[in-house]
Amino acid sequence: MDFVQRSFPGNNATLPTPQIYFEPQEKLLIVATAWGSPTGAKKVIETISEYFLATKSDKEATSPFRRLNYLSTAANNLRIATLVANELLYREENRNEYRCGIELFVGTIQDRELAWLQVGYPNIMIQRKGHSLLPISVHMGLANEVEHSEKFLPPLPNSLIGISPEPQLFIQSICPKPGDNIVLLSRSWIPRELFKSNVKTFEDMSRALSLDPNEPFWLGQWKID
Repeated sequence: MDFVQRSFPGNNATLPTPQIYFEPQEKLLIVATAWGSPTGAKKVIETISEYFLATKSDKEATSPFRRLNYLSTAANNLRIATLVANELLYREENRNEYRCGIELFVGTIQDRELAWLQVGYPNIMIQRKGHSLLPISVHMGLANEVEHSEKFLPPLPNSLIGISPEPQLFIQSICPKPGDNIVLLSRSWIPRELFKSNVKTFEDMSRALSLDPNEPFWLGQWKID
């Protein structure tokens, strides 16, 4: 199990660089992108990782939020850990004025299930041997909604945690196959070149995404054993 990443600054705009927490032994990946104070991402990562790992080792741990019957144990733990982090960030940073919001991906693998939680970017795709990339969770940023064809707009977030006591969380899961890779991409538009049959490696994806020098992106690849 491995994780690689790359950032590409565009000519006309940049993206905040995500802060990464990757624990291969625990099979936990957190990608937190701070809009505003960068300390917010650190707080979110610390809170989610500590709470999630504590509940993973102690199945009888008391939860401050109710569990949802339609989610697995792993997905419920991700959700509750994120709600704890959201409450902390809202209380300490944004109760009186907006200082920091976080785009978030949190993923874990347990009992042959890959469960993840997403708020905003990155987009999520699966790479499987013999197939082109398959988008499995795609998000639209604010720039996508207001951009006109004749005018380029820098990336803008549309969904963040920490700015409301009740965040909108997107939670999904799949059963990955051996050799699958999870590809994470923060970019306003996904170019068609990314889905060509000759785009197979991380370097291939990076080259396809950088064909437009004006469009900044962040790319990550989670290699699953």
